[in-house]
Amino acid sequence: MRTLAGLTLIAVLALTIQAQDKSAPTRVDLAAYGVSGHEAAADLAESLGARLVLHELDEQSLPASCWAVRKKATPPAATALLGQALGCQSLYDPQSATLHLYRPGAVLGGSKVKGYDVSVLAGRFVEYVNSYGIARQPVKPGEEAEPERTAAEHLAGVLEEMLWDPRGAEFDASVVGDRLLYTTDESSHSRIREALDLLMAEHGGESAALKDERAAVEKLKEAKFSGELTGTPVASVLTEICAAAGLGVVLGPEFAEFACEEHIDFKPEAGSAWEALHSLLVRMREQDIRVDFTVRGDALVLESEDAGVGSGYRVYDISDLLKKLEASYQRQRTAPGKVEGYEGDLRRAGGNQVVLRSLDEQLEAAHAPGNSDCMVFGNRLIVRGGNSAVNAATQILKEMGWEEPGK
Repeated sequence: MRTLAGLTLIAVLALTIQAQDKSAPTRVDLAAYGVSGHEAAADLAESLGARLVLHELDEQSLPASCWAVRKKATPPAATALLGQALGCQSLYDPQSATLHLYRPGAVLGGSKVKGYDVSVLAGRFVEYVNSYGIARQPVKPGEEAEPERTAAEHLAGVLEEMLWDPRGAEFDASVVGDRLLYTTDESSHSRIREALDLLMAEHGGESAALKDERAAVEKLKEAKFSGELTGTPVASVLTEICAAAGLGVVLGPEFAEFACEEHIDFKPEAGSAWEALHSLLVRMREQDIRVDFTVRGDALVLESEDAGVGSGYRVYDISDLLKKLEASYQRQRTAPGKVEGYEGDLRRAGGNQVVLRSLDEQLEAAHAPGNSDCMVFGNRLIVRGGNSAVNAATQILKEMGWEEPGK
């Protein structure tokens, strides 16, 4: 009897596993070649064995041309890439077998509140302000004083800039003492945790998104690309280039319509897939079509530069650089009251703003490729942007006297 019961249990388990495998595939193919956004979403939902639910969206609000190609992606990766192609938020719930699409900025279903202790970062910020903070200017008659903000409130503002995604979730923090509270989805909580960890790390570091982009660029550099494409849509050319490196390709909605409709002749010189991609992007820039890219789920996501969809960044520790600058300003002090003299210091010069201003100026002068944003929090400097922009920023910082950790 026990043997029979055991066999029955095994059979039931096997049927259950088969049912789960059938309803929740472990890998799916994204294959949207210029179809409508709604058709692309419906196709993915069918591949996932899920129903499609639109939240504050309708078929007409989705893009007319959707291009998203990625073979054998995990359901979460395929869902995220579809969201990039549609310009909205996407969420796959395997428990209810539902593919959800939300407008940008909406709070996703299943979002949870989490609190983050930022007391250590707040303490470091206070130390920085006491050492190098700019003196508060007296309020002029008829003007109101700027409201004071705690270190945690300053940090909440920096995190909002670091993690801003025009098509993703909003990061609205409630600041309670030295804790930050966020109600958002699990993926966004992971990004918040990563940002706080990098700000805490001894030497800062690169976000996972930036590392993924670097890895994809290396694949493109290692892959060979040759061939002549005649009268081919730009979208297809990009797909061929990425396929040579084993990468998928997703076009954002602002770029997809042009890339699907514009046909070109493309015959690059024999070389790497990276050289071919660079050649194509330069060619489009000459037509005033400026495209930036990021990497998600082993796929290149290309979109108009103005959309600002990149999410990579690097955190730099500039503590030693600030010490060097303080010493340099002290060396330039002269006796009081002298014409052409100098009686200031790093505090009067602007503290960390000295580094931030110079970095912004030099990045603009160098015409650094892609979008980049620079911000500071105490002795931490953050450069948000792609691989090329961060490389350019790193070189500029080195020219200021910053040194790579361990060197």
